[in-house]
Amino acid sequence: MTDVIGIDHIYITVTDLQRSESFYDRVLKDTLGFRKNTFVLGSDAHIQYFNRHFGYVLRPSRSSQAHDPYSPGLHHFCFRVDSIADVVSVANRLRASGIEASEAAHFPDYAPDYWATFFNDPDGVRLEVTNYRQERRDRHDNWNTLGQAAAGNGESMEPTVPAPGRQPILVSACLLGEPVRYNGTGMRCDDAILRRWLDEGRVVPFCPEVAGGLPVPRLSAEISTGAGGAKVLAGEHRVRATDGQDFTPQFVAGAHLALAEAQRRNIRVAILKEGSPSCGSGQIYDGTFSGQRIPGSGVTAALLRSAGIAVFSEEQLADASALLMRLEAEIAD
Repeated sequence: MTDVIGIDHIYITVTDLQRSESFYDRVLKDTLGFRKNTFVLGSDAHIQYFNRHFGYVLRPSRSSQAHDPYSPGLHHFCFRVDSIADVVSVANRLRASGIEASEAAHFPDYAPDYWATFFNDPDGVRLEVTNYRQERRDRHDNWNTLGQAAAGNGESMEPTVPAPGRQPILVSACLLGEPVRYNGTGMRCDDAILRRWLDEGRVVPFCPEVAGGLPVPRLSAEISTGAGGAKVLAGEHRVRATDGQDFTPQFVAGAHLALAEAQRRNIRVAILKEGSPSCGSGQIYDGTFSGQRIPGSGVTAALLRSAGIAVFSEEQLADASALLMRLEAEIAD
């Protein structure tokens, strides 16, 4: 079977070429880095914006009727950028240039890590910029091995079914020695209980901050003073880096990805790194970057708990093991 390897170009008809050129210069050329050329086809002037992947061409319309996204034809066109941070940057740049774009926002109903900004062109064509989310990356990289998408919006694959009677456990990747912390290190936990779980194939490593789009290494971050993860999820407080950068979008996206992974694998217990603004289950830093801890939960820990998943720190492995034994006894009965 012939494989379609991409979209070559799309044509958009516009009622006022000069007005649309001004708009798309700001969107495609100035914000998204497209190049531009012009040509004449059938006596009509055309303007083409292009990058290494495809072309986006404007041509004069033969009708003055406004675009209706709910009539047959194009509903909206979505541009994809690499990361959540890119979506936030694009939305800010569009708004600064005078484009009435929505603020970058999280849409977990679409996918756990779905962020987007929305705006209209001068003729009412609906446009969107979204991030290259994990499901799309998996689809691209593992096309030949992935099965059919689950029913619904098509964003999730069929859940992995755990071995009968054996509960999988979500574990902060840094506790397994993976170098995913802000400073590029791990925090390996060598407890015998965790080693046994690894031998039994139960452990599902996960770093919500990296999954949410933050690089390694990165600046240290804390939840704003006196707040916890639940208030971040509610939009009441922010997660900020030492230089004031707002990492909230990445922390929230990573939390939702962690929850999606837990639900996909039917996970009921998580072991998360204590003190982390994502994973802290009993303590987090107070937001002053002074090294002072306060009682509270990180963003991911708060979201998992709200979904009924039991969250423990690496200092509570015995308690987690006891809960697993009870859960597995219930399954056996």
